[in-house]
Amino acid sequence: MAGIPFKLLKEDLHGWNGDSPIFKEIIDKVNPNIIVEIGSWKGLSTINMAKNSKAKIYCIDTWEGSLEFKLNEELYGDTWNTKNVFDKFMSNCYHSGVIEQIIPIKSLSKDAEVPDAEMIYIDGDHTYKGVKEDLNKYWCYLKKDGVMFGDDYFLKVSAGRRDGYECGVKEAVDEFAKQKGLKVEIAYNNFWILWK
Repeated sequence: MAGIPFKLLKEDLHGWNGDSPIFKEIIDKVNPNIIVEIGSWKGLSTINMAKNSKAKIYCIDTWEGSLEFKLNEELYGDTWNTKNVFDKFMSNCYHSGVIEQIIPIKSLSKDAEVPDAEMIYIDGDHTYKGVKEDLNKYWCYLKKDGVMFGDDYFLKVSAGRRDGYECGVKEAVDEFAKQKGLKVEIAYNNFWILWK
């Protein structure tokens, strides 16, 4: 969004699953005016959603790197480093021509406030606790007939890790859905979807 200071860098757009066709498919069903994205990284999914909608997208991220990056930064090297990520995110949105749709919120998801939305994408903290907190908090912001979804449903990275990081997406989503009486839909063998 215009007026937010950032250092313009060359385009550096990559990420995980952000270019999936699921984003356009859901946008075509929901036709959202407001999208909330928890975990934006360099903006691949943000830009995908913006190019397929006219929605304002509230992007919540610290842009300081995820827990697994911080615990294993030496493994990721320059490709996944956590330096200047906010500038990279904003620059990518600028180069893609969608910056006017983007409302970045530099914050932990638990501390952010957003308007009610028709579509909420959760891709932040992948621990059981983090996912559960995001589901519980942001479900209240989801409008009736809206959709909440995320990826990494089947991701397992805890076994044998020395850093203590455990991915808990599936467990948190399944438990939340059961508590709310919802059906978890799976798309592209990776994405989970909950309809309100």
